[in-house]
Amino acid sequence: MEKKKKVNWKELFLFTKEGRIKNLDLMYGFFLGVALIAVSFLIGNRLTMLFETLLAGQSRAVKNLADTLVPMLLCLLIVWGLFRVIPKKVTVLLACWIVLIITAAFLLVVLFTYDRETLELMFMPFFCIFGVPALADAALATVLYVRYRRTLPALADPVEEETGE
Repeated sequence: MEKKKKVNWKELFLFTKEGRIKNLDLMYGFFLGVALIAVSFLIGNRLTMLFETLLAGQSRAVKNLADTLVPMLLCLLIVWGLFRVIPKKVTVLLACWIVLIITAAFLLVVLFTYDRETLELMFMPFFCIFGVPALADAALATVLYVRYRRTLPALADPVEEETGE
């Protein structure tokens, strides 16, 4: 029995002689990641305004919990749907990890840019709107991709399986 061919992650960053990217998965993943960030922000923004009116009599902890969990679950549902719809599964995985990296960089910039009083007001809402969904999406995409890879036949090349070549 032959082993599965390992995916070489270095191949994602190789260029042709003309300067074009050999593997377009990274570029597609980046643009899908930017779209996921925009959708996550829109969901978080709209639901925050909705929960402020619906949960007017509740404590701040209940509002914060609703503002964090409901958008996160909707973002997880979107990632799960993308994973089911997009035939090249590695693109969804890359997109979610790119979102996580961009979010971490954004939160680090916020952390080192503002003073302590501003951070006490801003950091947790930014972390709840961007960080929690990004962490959950990357975790879900990783689990789904690992499960997908395990279902491939042992002798098949995963790259060929994903592209249909």
